[in-house]
Amino acid sequence: YLEAREYIDKILEEGKEFLSNQDMMTIKLQLINCIFYTSDDLSEIKEIWNDDLKRYLDMMSSIIPTYIGFNYMYAALVEKDEVSAIRYLEQFELLDK
Repeated sequence: YLEAREYIDKILEEGKEFLSNQDMMTIKLQLINCIFYTSDDLSEIKEIWNDDLKRYLDMMSSIIPTYIGFNYMYAALVEKDEVSAIRYLEQFELLDK
């Protein structure tokens, strides 16, 4: 994860003019994943998270259910918003049915 994080940082800095918005969102999600697994400081995720990423996750969650997990993780661990976290958890439960 640490090596991946270095590559992601490089891509975000040097390649942003060549990447589509969707590619940027995907790379940012990978960076969030790396931070989650390698850092005790989840506030780093707050610096990456923005309204565009949130909208992308909400849209893609209906197609790729694992994206619900990013919203849940952010609500529960970064924002510490129990109401939103429960809402995302309920979305997971609906998938099980």
